[in-house]
Amino acid sequence: MKNLNKKLKILTFIIFLTAALRKTALAAIPGESEFIFSHYDDGAGGYEWAFSAVQVGEVPTPFSGYKTINIAYPYELLFNAPALPPDWSITLSTNAAGTRSLNVNILNPGATGQASRVKTFLEDAVFTLLTPGVFPEAGSQVSVLISCIPTALYVDSEGYTHIYEFVDAYRISWLKAYNDSRQRYFGSQMQGYLATITSIEEQMYLFTSVSDKVGWLGGTRAVNNADKSKIMPPENPADLISENADNYEKNPGVIAGTPPISYAKEWYWACGPEAGTVFYNTPTYSEDYGNVPSVFSFFSNPKTITNYPLYSGYVYSGGEPNSGGDETCVMFAQIGKASWNDVPIAGGTYIKGYYVEYGGYPFTEAPTGVVSIVPTLHQIIFETEPGGYAGALPAAQTVWTGETAAEPGELIPGVKYRNNKIFLGWFADPADETPFDFAETIAADLILYAKWA
Repeated sequence: MKNLNKKLKILTFIIFLTAALRKTALAAIPGESEFIFSHYDDGAGGYEWAFSAVQVGEVPTPFSGYKTINIAYPYELLFNAPALPPDWSITLSTNAAGTRSLNVNILNPGATGQASRVKTFLEDAVFTLLTPGVFPEAGSQVSVLISCIPTALYVDSEGYTHIYEFVDAYRISWLKAYNDSRQRYFGSQMQGYLATITSIEEQMYLFTSVSDKVGWLGGTRAVNNADKSKIMPPENPADLISENADNYEKNPGVIAGTPPISYAKEWYWACGPEAGTVFYNTPTYSEDYGNVPSVFSFFSNPKTITNYPLYSGYVYSGGEPNSGGDETCVMFAQIGKASWNDVPIAGGTYIKGYYVEYGGYPFTEAPTGVVSIVPTLHQIIFETEPGGYAGALPAAQTVWTGETAAEPGELIPGVKYRNNKIFLGWFADPADETPFDFAETIAADLILYAKWA
């Protein structure tokens, strides 16, 4: 345990302890956990961050213990892990958003995944600066997720949170996996969908931090047989799509008209926030025309190796997609590699399950309440409006996120100073009519201007 008596300011946030279950099985959301994310002087002129006053809710029924702990935090911070039980393992990766993701997997949750053990881990963890003097940007966030199922937490380049799990389901069809993912919920608000991948960072995160098992993603080129339209998520969250493969067209074709409409030729995402987005132009591999400019794809083919040479070892050699007929859906992790393959909608013995994703939408606040601002140092500078006081101004102040600045005593509102000017107060903008309120907490660098009358 660390002495937090030197802490300067604390921020409180909540972690929801949830289990991704079919919604019909969720009678209530499991209990919440609370703790404080603190920063304090380490006694040697440096800075540290830590969790304190940790309370972890008891493991919800029917689980025997917590399975994963996920922490996403700014790149500028370094995680110093405490001693771990023998069956705990840590995976660290860098997200597209310039953040790091730490995933703790608890192999035997019944023995070492108790709430008390998770609480001790969080209390003993320490964050320091990766580079002395280089702090996280103002507004940086830390996200924490504790779960009773194997999950992984990822933050994309736009700052949106994604949660993943791999569901074991031997030989499941793509259509059934599509529906089953829709019936899985993380908490009460985050509905699942077959995972969609939109960057090389997300691609490699899924393979290295979630699973390397062969399973379904949310990509397809199949269309509805009746009108040749793309498969799209039903508007009602409770509704499902047909699981009868005969209701879908797998062979490319054209509907005559002006202009003619092609179908079953393009590969697109059929779910999630990317639903309807085309990521590959042709039903089979084409070096010149397959890839969509500025849209990510990772089929097993030479062009993928050319586009991502640093990851060529993760691409299975081949010319995927390679079938213009039966093979209409995207399979992840072909033959132990991270790359994709096109396979029949019914699947086969090679399918071990499917990848479910939660989140990825631009929520104004995280639906599971796992996000908090990281306490960061800000500078408060005091200046004067043109033509005002010509004397010395107060020294700049350094203030942590969530703290308040001290009102300078050098100038007193209502008092006349040099140049026969009366000091009116400090203002965040010279055009403001109301002075700055020094009881207001600081969230960014700030310049305060002295106004005169």
